[in-house]
Amino acid sequence: MRSFWFGIGLGWMVFAGGCASRQQIEPAKPVCLKSVSMDQVFSAAERTLVKMQFSIEKADPKVGQIITFPLRGAQFFEFWRADNAVALDTAEASLHSLQRIAEIRFESEGEQVCLNCRVLVRRLSLPDRPLEGMSRAGGLFTDSGTRSQSLQMRKDVLAQAEWIYLGTDPALEAKILRAIQETVQRGETG
Repeated sequence: MRSFWFGIGLGWMVFAGGCASRQQIEPAKPVCLKSVSMDQVFSAAERTLVKMQFSIEKADPKVGQIITFPLRGAQFFEFWRADNAVALDTAEASLHSLQRIAEIRFESEGEQVCLNCRVLVRRLSLPDRPLEGMSRAGGLFTDSGTRSQSLQMRKDVLAQAEWIYLGTDPALEAKILRAIQETVQRGETG
């Protein structure tokens, strides 16, 4: 009976992830925080991104910018992850190899600090290959065979693989900005 419900759930995810298109949501509006220093907001942003399991690639308070390394999209069974803002994102990340890169820019305007977030989403695209029978399906992209499995892609496949940009993720952008704002309000800046 459990396998029946698992099959129904998996079928629904395939339907939702494959048939639905990304909603045209407006980009997240910048957030301006009053009576705080640039250092407090910058520290809160770093803390928030790390808590969401992003790894910081570049953090420069003088320029007012934080850029993260690509973060693999959380799949449906990774309930502890916080990088999917809506259910469609979870379904899509469970079906495709997705990555998200967050970039936060800071501007000090008088007695307030304004921050803007942009999250780029990209999906892995592998070259089309003809399937030469079910017994060879395991070796379509890897050096796997009928007796052993490998997760390493073959060099010829890896050379043709590319990350395709899908656009931005406004829902996650808004979620990150809200989380930074809450971190600053709670005083967890350092």
